[in-house]
Amino acid sequence: MSTVRIAHCTDRGPRESLEDSVHAAVLELCGLKRHYVPTAMLFDGAGGHNAGEVASSLGTRRTASILAGALASWAAGALERMNSENITRLLLHALRKANAAVVQASTERPEHKDMATTAVCFVVWRNMLHMAWAGDSRCYVWRKGEIHRLTRDHTAVQKMIDQGAIAPEEARFHPLAHVIDQYLGMPVGFEPGASTFALEPDDLVLLCSDGLTDAMTDADLADTIAEQIENGVEGLPRRLVAEALARGTTDNVTVLCYEHQSEEVPLGRLRQTLTGAYPCELAAVFQRLS
Repeated sequence: MSTVRIAHCTDRGPRESLEDSVHAAVLELCGLKRHYVPTAMLFDGAGGHNAGEVASSLGTRRTASILAGALASWAAGALERMNSENITRLLLHALRKANAAVVQASTERPEHKDMATTAVCFVVWRNMLHMAWAGDSRCYVWRKGEIHRLTRDHTAVQKMIDQGAIAPEEARFHPLAHVIDQYLGMPVGFEPGASTFALEPDDLVLLCSDGLTDAMTDADLADTIAEQIENGVEGLPRRLVAEALARGTTDNVTVLCYEHQSEEVPLGRLRQTLTGAYPCELAAVFQRLS
């Protein structure tokens, strides 16, 4: 029997604390018909801020709850609303609510003042990958030996690249490489990015924190995936993390991999059964998305 395959690996690396947070689930949505919806998210507590691990954990929990609740309720009574436009709007709404939660929490305890986190998350529905992100955590798709970066870093150096001021290969070593201009924890001006991508069978979707991409180029990622993928997706995140550590990353490293197989396949071990018993946040979600 085929199963949805998602695997992830996190390592503290040379840092004293672990500020990355990752969550994945294949949501079993129970309406007139069962639907299986892979979801995943990765949050990286921003370096140089207080309590990055608190911010990333809070962002993960808040985003996961909003996505799961809204998708479950759509499946139960409003499946026609599950289209690309609404799923993208839902992802953006979830990140904005998570941002508000981080901002609020940063005011409640002095040690959490100015805490922040990056974010990247996805929902797969009917062979479409829907993404939203803030900061420099990334989403890639590896297809038949080629890697495609699907997110655009919210960084000072990315703006320089866009303006032609520096070459892309200079970005990793630029002094402003880690200056991000979008992150959860922004009291004003928070504008996450969003995009969609049409998936094909055997596509590999990869989420990662900058601890990976600080040490490996896109070409390095493609080569390592090509070497490992025949052994299955389960060991791939561990291999990529090990490569980043061996190449001298100075940060936490988190990698999540999802192997796309078909529009709907039986569930693997990441199944979550959703009953619709969610808090009143759902009412606010529907009100904002209507």
